[in-house]
Amino acid sequence: MELSKIWVKNLEKMEAKKQIRKELLAKRNALSKNDVTALSEQISIHLQQFLDTQSNLQIHGVYGYYPRSNEVSLMLLYTWLLEKKIPLAFPRVLGNTMEFYQVNSMEDFKEGAFHIFEPKETCIRADLEKAFCLVPGSVFDWNGNRYGYGKGYYDKYFSIHRELKRIGIAYDLQIKEAIPTEKTDIQMQLLATENGLVFI
Repeated sequence: MELSKIWVKNLEKMEAKKQIRKELLAKRNALSKNDVTALSEQISIHLQQFLDTQSNLQIHGVYGYYPRSNEVSLMLLYTWLLEKKIPLAFPRVLGNTMEFYQVNSMEDFKEGAFHIFEPKETCIRADLEKAFCLVPGSVFDWNGNRYGYGKGYYDKYFSIHRELKRIGIAYDLQIKEAIPTEKTDIQMQLLATENGLVFI
């Protein structure tokens, strides 16, 4: 294929991804606070039931994320994990990369990059190479493909930390049948929505 045709094809794919992301984020942003609370609680319960069956949870731990805007809030799940003394860590952005840091309570945060709450400097870097990683995103499909927010932090992290168990977190309205992907996009192994868990 000629370079010009490849360039045009890639440009078309980028535009398609941009439009899909915009469309689904608009739907997510249209959710009321009550909807976000109710749906988030359902997703937290599904995840709690699943994680409670994992005999290696205490060893492997969980990587979470701090919700922003109308993202699924897993605060109910995090409270349960902390009560059970399960290792729990959250990302902190460091330039073009991110690392996870372990927290002991939901008070161990301060506002960081992109106005997202991140673990404080007193938190130690997590080394949970087989953790259950709860991954936010703007769009997912039923094959486990994911769009983030355009920065590629999770894809870069997963390309290095390949043994993490990748669990996409979304409302059902954020999931399409199939979405255009690129070689650098890393698939989820599990999707969690208010309707339950789907293994890829």
